[in-house]
Amino acid sequence: MNNLDAVLSVSKKMKVLYVEDNEVARESTLGLLSNIFTDIVVAVDGQEGLNEFLKDTTGYNLIISDINMPNMNGREMIQRVREIDENVIIFVLTADIEAERKVIKNVNAYLHKPIDFMKLLMELEKNFSS
Repeated sequence: MNNLDAVLSVSKKMKVLYVEDNEVARESTLGLLSNIFTDIVVAVDGQEGLNEFLKDTTGYNLIISDINMPNMNGREMIQRVREIDENVIIFVLTADIEAERKVIKNVNAYLHKPIDFMKLLMELEKNFSS
């Protein structure tokens, strides 16, 4: 990746909302995300994710969310976020990218679980390079 330093420089200034219900996956992914971002707000389901987003509707640069969660799933949360902000960058974490592409059209990237560090950096570069 040509712009790795530039991506990391930009990512340190971003506010990220990370939504994942599985504690083991959440903790391991959070470790990876902490190497890239310094301002990460964590939510454990879609309802909590939406509530966190509503506290600061213009402050988030990126939302990274699982899909299958209790209380409110990722699809519904994304739909509600998009009603408020059409431009926030959203990455979906999923085990089945092809299935999710068919039902969720308004996201910027689909990432396989567990997240591949280089794939995440490439998606950041693609979505945040000026």
